[in-house]
Amino acid sequence: FLPEDGSLMKIDCQAEGASQALEQGSWEGNGEEHKSVFSMPGDGKYRFSVEYRDRSGNLMEGDEVSEGRFTSKYLVLDTKKPVVEVAFLYNGADITREIAEKKYYAGPVTAEVTVTEANFDPALAELIIRGYSGEDHKTISAGWDGPWKDEGEGIHRNTVTFTAQGTWQFACAVKDIVGWEAEPPAVVEFVIDTLSPAAEISFDRNNPEHEVFYREARTALIRVTGRCFFEIPARRDR
Repeated sequence: FLPEDGSLMKIDCQAEGASQALEQGSWEGNGEEHKSVFSMPGDGKYRFSVEYRDRSGNLMEGDEVSEGRFTSKYLVLDTKKPVVEVAFLYNGADITREIAEKKYYAGPVTAEVTVTEANFDPALAELIIRGYSGEDHKTISAGWDGPWKDEGEGIHRNTVTFTAQGTWQFACAVKDIVGWEAEPPAVVEFVIDTLSPAAEISFDRNNPEHEVFYREARTALIRVTGRCFFEIPARRDR
């Protein structure tokens, strides 16, 4: 074998999701042993095959060589962490920017999780949910609405819909097959309250001098029963 005999080899390099194929170095060696290195130029999925017959017409032999041809297994280089984005929806509207401050909603809230990762495994996407019911503070739970959707170009999407009344905390953790972990999104807390508040108003001094005429001021007592109560300035209509 001479370095120039490399031209007698049939070398086929395949690359998926990479900007270019495997790069082959020059032949080095002496005597009966010669080497040429294939290197991965960047992230992607690679495979190569080599077919060789020497100047005497002898086919190449060796482990995993068949009829003078060696074909590698797929080789994957992944140096990037997954990217996770979470959007929150209420009645079809995007509430992502407001949910941390507004916090209270009168119906189902949906969390839409988008993962950008070339080597995504749904089994490695973990939901971190804590929920407590509004009535008795018992633990409530939620899960993925269905299987993950592969939207191409490494984008995967799923949703979680929160319907039960109570206080919810949502987060998620994602890592890829290689072991890279995504930067975790911030934990978001919100409340679902579907019950209308009940108000009861009572007065003291319930004996008027005449119809609606009183000699002394009366006091009104307002009792409000509701899970999500905020004190607001009273409005008096005259």
